[in-house]
Amino acid sequence: MFRKRIKWWSVMLMLNGAIFTSAQAAVPSAQDVIQKMEALLWSNSNQGNITMVIETPYWKRSLELEVWMARPDRTFIRVLSPKKERGIGSLRVGSQMWNYIPKIDRIVKIPPSMMLQPWMGSDFSNDDLVKESSLITDYTHEVKSADNENSTLIRIVSIPKPDAAVVWGSVESWVYADTGIPQRQLYFDEAGKAVKELLFSEVQNRDGRKIPTRWEMRPLEGKGKRTIININEIQFDQQINADVFAERNLRKLNW
Repeated sequence: MFRKRIKWWSVMLMLNGAIFTSAQAAVPSAQDVIQKMEALLWSNSNQGNITMVIETPYWKRSLELEVWMARPDRTFIRVLSPKKERGIGSLRVGSQMWNYIPKIDRIVKIPPSMMLQPWMGSDFSNDDLVKESSLITDYTHEVKSADNENSTLIRIVSIPKPDAAVVWGSVESWVYADTGIPQRQLYFDEAGKAVKELLFSEVQNRDGRKIPTRWEMRPLEGKGKRTIININEIQFDQQINADVFAERNLRKLNW
């Protein structure tokens, strides 16, 4: 009888160990999930048309934008409408960024200290739009929890590397590990205070892949404020002419 009990406990321990190992193996690494998310949303390059709606308790306005991005170091954004802001452009090459203001025909260089400032009065910062910092290269990642009802939805905490020139103290992402589709991101300042959240929704097919086409940025202080980006059209991994990312393109009129 004693030997039978030993055998029974041995079998139970082996089963529990197998279940624990299987559960561990079922959760992919945080780095892999972040890479899958970034590849889904941005790929190696992308170009598209988006609508940005900026809302405050006092006013609301809408911008139509054309965007070109060659990862990881080049971004160009052009305002197409409304008419009074048509032609405004933003260009990033590496760690340098410029804005073009057609009304005064002036190109303004944006210093690193201004990357956290709002882009065009929106709740997206300069860095959010032109993606100077990268979750992949500038942060380390750790899986903190998985949703009990949907085990593929996991929460990942991203902490800046010591030498990374980033604007956030940390970023938390809720991502579906099987698809790489994000549900939500929470941004914290260097003091550990949550500053704003980005909500992803309306997953639709764009250029052969399913992506969230509605991105809503909300500041956590200041009720009634939000900025919504709707992705109207986007193409991934198409060849982009290098002249798009030339500084002279900011003033180009035949766009």
